[in-house]
Amino acid sequence: LRQALDRYHKRHWNVDVGADRFSVTAGGVHAIMQAFHAVLNPGDEVIVPVQAWSTLIALVRSLGGKVVPVPYRVAENGGFRLDLDDVFAAVTEKTKVIAINSPSNPTGWIMPREQMSAVLNFARSRGLWIVSDEVYAHFTYDGTLAPSFLELATPTDRLMITNTFSKNWCMTGWRIGWIIFPAGMQTVFDN
Repeated sequence: LRQALDRYHKRHWNVDVGADRFSVTAGGVHAIMQAFHAVLNPGDEVIVPVQAWSTLIALVRSLGGKVVPVPYRVAENGGFRLDLDDVFAAVTEKTKVIAINSPSNPTGWIMPREQMSAVLNFARSRGLWIVSDEVYAHFTYDGTLAPSFLELATPTDRLMITNTFSKNWCMTGWRIGWIIFPAGMQTVFDN
């Protein structure tokens, strides 16, 4: 299964992740929970663009983390946009994670590749983690694939990608998901 997931990411995003960087989970919620559990301590802050999926917020709080909401702004076309100045200004000495859901549930907003690069560079400079829920990557208005942080990241970046079979393959009841973690974290996510 890990090898198949590796081939899937190679096929869609042209990245060589390596099967040893995948952890199979009991669904997407479990993947997100594992990602936060691996890096959060009580009192750590997580930057979350809002409106956000309520379960994401509940997972952070269940681990004693504090959600720092950063509201989307209204785009010129009437949709949503995320102002990175707002995101970066929300970071404090207690910030541990920037959580991104792109395409977003519930807004439909898709983070442009240029913003992904800026967030990745900012996170690197501050030693922050990025937890990117990319479950809706195939659900775009123009039929193209949404960009992934994996296209820009190195294997050792503090990046975790979460996903699930429930959306793209209509397997809601099967409760199978996965997490991609940085090289060197295999013992944390050892299946």
